[in-house]
Amino acid sequence: MGMLHQRTNVTGATHLGWRAMASDAQSSLKRIAIGSDHAGFDVKTHLVSMLESLGYRVEDYGTHSTDAVDYPHICASVARAVRDAKADVGIVLGGSGQGEQIAANKVRGVRAALCNDLWLAEMARSHNDANVLAMGGRVV
Repeated sequence: MGMLHQRTNVTGATHLGWRAMASDAQSSLKRIAIGSDHAGFDVKTHLVSMLESLGYRVEDYGTHSTDAVDYPHICASVARAVRDAKADVGIVLGGSGQGEQIAANKVRGVRAALCNDLWLAEMARSHNDANVLAMGGRVV
């Protein structure tokens, strides 16, 4: 897990780089919807266990293996969970994260941001009120 684990821990220490979440994590932002395609599956699996260990309730919308799968319906499910207040925020993962961001943003009320580093995540959350984080499993 080498570099992936090391980089994920850096962002994980500040709750995926969303410092706004870190300061109030125990009181308000407790429910996270997450989904990925096959390329983001390994990172998603790691994030789910890390987030649950931090006390978050994580609802996994798939996929559940590294078998090839199309991502749009998974991202739409995550985005609808955020829109419908079944989750406070969402995370979508793919190879680059770009397609996942586009698919999530098709749901009205969702502001998905592609963030592959801490600074982008902080800016997306604090300046754009992003409510869905898109990441590339082959990038982070």
